[in-house]
Parts: sequence; C-alpha cells; structure tokens
Amino acid sequence: MEDVTDYKMTRYACYLTAQNSDAKKKPVAFAQSYFAIQTRKQELADQAVAVPQSEDEKRVFLRQQIKQHNIKLSSAAKDAGVVTSQEFAIFHGQGWQGMYAMNVAQIRAYKGLPASADILDRMGSTELAANFFRVTQTEERLRKEGVKGKQKAYSVHFEVGRQVRDAMLKISKIAPEDLPAVENISQAEKRIKGAAPKSIRAPEAKPSSDAQAETPRPIDLRLDLWKYALLVMATKPNGQISTSDLIGEIPNYISVPDDSQEVLTGRKDSKFSQLVRNLKSHKTAKTNFIYQGYAEDVAGGFRITPKGRDFVATYFS
Repeated sequence: MEDVTDYKMTRYACYLTAQNSDAKKKPVAFAQSYFAIQTRKQELADQAVAVPQSEDEKRVFLRQQIKQHNIKLSSAAKDAGVVTSQEFAIFHGQGWQGMYAMNVAQIRAYKGLPASADILDRMGSTELAANFFRVTQTEERLRKEGVKGKQKAYSVHFEVGRQVRDAMLKISKIAPEDLPAVENISQAEKRIKGAAPKSIRAPEAKPSSDAQAETPRPIDLRLDLWKYALLVMATKPNGQISTSDLIGEIPNYISVPDDSQEVLTGRKDSKFSQLVRNLKSHKTAKTNFIYQGYAEDVAGGFRITPKGRDFVATYFS
C-alpha cells in the first residue's frame, strides 16, 4: 500500500480548499456550510461592536483602555526588574516626565486641577489617545527589547514619553500639558448610562472568587480595599500572603488611581501601599477586618479566616 503524506493546513487554507472543491461531495458541502455559518456569525458579531462616536464615548472607551493596558505595562516593568511600590512610582513618573516635561504634581498645578485629581480622568479624548499610545508603546519596547534592570526600564518609559511629546509638537504644535482639562469622566459615564435604553443595559457583574477580574475596577480604597485583600488571600492554597505580595497582587483586581501610586513625601511607600499596610497596623480599630475576625495577623503578612472565606464566597458570588 502506497504511503500517503499528511499535511497540516491553516484555517484559511482549509477555507480556500473547501470553496474551490466539488460541493457534490458530502465532506466539501459540509465544510462550505460550516465556513458560511462562521462567516455570518462574525459579521453579526462585528455589527454588535459599539464604535465610540461622541466625545463622551471616546473618553470613556480610551480611559478604560488605558486602565487595562497600564496593568500590562506594569507587568512588563516587573519583568524588567521594577519590583517595589516605590520603584513602580518612579517608573510611571518617568513616563509623565518624558511626555509632559514635568511631574504629576506640576501637571495638576499647570492645568489648574485639585491636588487629589486623577489627571487621566480629566483629559479629553485627544490627550487620552496620546497617553494610550505612550502606555502601549512603552510596554511593546520593554518586551520586544527584553529590557532588564529598573534604571533601563525608567529610561525606556521616559524616552517613549518624550517621543510622544515630540510627535504632538510636530503634528499639532500643541504640547500635552496645553490641552485643556475637562470635567471628570464620571459625568461622561453618567450621560452615556442615561442615554442607553434600559432594555439593553448590562447588569453590573461582581468578580469571581476563583479567578481575577478581567477588568480591574475602581473602588473606594479606604472603604473597600480590605474586601479585595481577602479575595487575594482566598486564592492562596493556605489563605496566607505576605504584605509585599498583597500590595503587588491587589491591582490585578482593582484599578489603583494614578495619584495613589505617587510616593509619599519623606517615605518609601506610595499612598496605595501605605493603605494596604494600614490594614495590619490599624488592626486594633473596631472597623478593621482583623479586629472583626475576617483575617489574622501573621508574621510578615495576613491569613484569611473561615469567616473571611465565607464573606468572599458571599460578596463575590
């Protein structure tokens, strides 16, 4: 019996073969039917994708994209050697410095924003798009060049930020800091929500306790941080985690405002990491989750209790 050579074909090659074969043969007819159905499904899916049109929609869409890609950027920075909260604050600060030629506090002052304002939440779509480009291109360079060493990572973020600035000055002749600050993006979100037909609004989902949230969500750090700390503990085999690991993992579940990533004056912690540490240092407060029995204070970190696991199962169900 003559040997027959097997070939592994790509999906597109299979499609071309089916479309150019004899439809009278059952396998060919089946394949043509399959590809016709899949093509129609994709067409319908493409039609269902909402394309941002208004300024409000563009702002909300771009802001969400930046939140998601900032997480990817932080992951690339971590692979390059940026580890501590202070190092991350410096790393992100270098991007701002390169693009705006000033630090975050100076940007707020220049734009006339309150000291507590999240700058990204007060940007128009043009400025958000420029920052989205900065974030994605920095991540791309860190990964493509296999950058190693925190100092090199700092330099890459600064250089990309500066290149985005130079491009804006060359194309539009407007520096990013000269683009006007606008109303808080929460107002745009309210208008979009109010304009959406009630029949097609999607219900708000809570993250599953057995997997991290696909899109980190904004929360009130002072009120709800402990809940997500418990969620992270619940994912560990023994329910225990060090304080430093907890600081590093919680941002996989929540959106940490940019101003909370700034290093506190005279300290090595950022506002966010200090809030996480306060979960332990404030354990004697009656409102603290350790005092209330949801977690235990162990050497170097925390351990979730049965009461804490019950809370996670209920709250994040």
